Amino acid sequence: MRRTVLAAVALALVPGCGGGSERQKATTATTSTQAARPKVPQYVPSARHKHRPPGFVYNDEIGENVTGASYDRIIQVFGPPASRHGKCVVYRVVHQPNAKWTFCFKGQKMTSASG
Repeated sequence: MRRTVLAAVALALVPGCGGGSERQKATTATTSTQAARPKVPQYVPSARHKHRPPGFVYNDEIGENVTGASYDRIIQVFGPPASRHGKCVVYRVVHQPNAKWTFCFKGQKMTSASG
C-alpha cells in the first residue's frame, strides 16, 4: 500500500500525468514590445477668462509652455481659430487690434509659435 501512495504522489507531481481528466493549457509569460508612453502634462493657460470671443486669445494666456501643446489641445483650450494658413492657425489678441498669435503644426506636434 505504501508503494501505491508513493506512485500516486509521483504521478501527481509529474506535469501532464494523472490528476484528473481536465486538460490544462500551458501558460507562458508574454512581454509587450510597445514601450509605455510617458504622460505629458497638458497645456493649461496661465489665466482664466469667463468669456472668449471666437478666434481670440487673451495675451496673458500665452506663455512659453504653449510650444509643448498639441493641435487638439490648442483647439480645446482656445476654440476655433480666427483663420488657418496651411498648417498654421491664427488667433487674434483681445483688445489689441493688430496683434495676433500664429501656431504652426506638423501633425499634432507644434513646430512654431509666434506673436
